Amino acid sequence: MLLTAITCVSDNQVEDAGVIRAEGLLRHYVAAAQPQPQRRVDVSRLTSTVAEETVIAAITDFLHWFRAHGRDADDMLDRAQMRFEAEHAALRQCGETSPGSDC
Repeated sequence: MLLTAITCVSDNQVEDAGVIRAEGLLRHYVAAAQPQPQRRVDVSRLTSTVAEETVIAAITDFLHWFRAHGRDADDMLDRAQMRFEAEHAALRQCGETSPGSDC
């Protein structure tokens, strides 16, 4: 189980498979976020549909994790959407002001 500062609402919720998978994903995400030489993940073997379903399943697991730790899933989705939109806007603006640069 991932050690976080967030306390669990009930022991039964931590046993949920979605919560366990989300915690596993979090461990991998944290490890992947560490500075490393850039590498591209080869996802060409996955069809678009399989890739989409995998991502949807991962998001669903994270929503289970939020709920199990007493967080409101809708609030977390709103925050994630705002972050996504801000990052997307910054990338788009960077491309418009400095085409070809790595902003």
